[in-house]
Amino acid sequence: GADFTGANLEDANLQNAILYGTTFVGSNLQNADFTGAKLRQADFELANIRKANFANAVLDGAIFMNANVFKTDFSYASLVGADFTWAQMTRLSFEGADLRNATINEAYLADVYFGGANLLNADLFRLDDYYLTDEEFEDFKKRGARI
Repeated sequence: GADFTGANLEDANLQNAILYGTTFVGSNLQNADFTGAKLRQADFELANIRKANFANAVLDGAIFMNANVFKTDFSYASLVGADFTWAQMTRLSFEGADLRNATINEAYLADVYFGGANLLNADLFRLDDYYLTDEEFEDFKKRGARI
């Protein structure tokens, strides 16, 4: 895939783009629109992802390790096997997203919505400073999350 390491892609319109295996390491993706994009195995490590849109995108196997992800929409995205280890995740929506086998391990989460998301075998261990209510904990377990 293409290499956008350290690139400034603020306000980029990448709707429905096919970018398998693309590298976005350390990139600025503020306000970027990836709606419906095909981004399997893309690498977003250390990226600044603020107010971006990944709704209905295919991000299977994507890497978001150590990324700063703020006010971003992943609604109905496919994130099977995606890795969010050590990511800073604030005000996100994973509504209806497919997070099977995803890793959200040792990540910081605040105001993150998982309504209707498929969490089967998702690794949600050791979340930093994230308080789950008893109801959320039981709901995540029922949906197959490893927590």
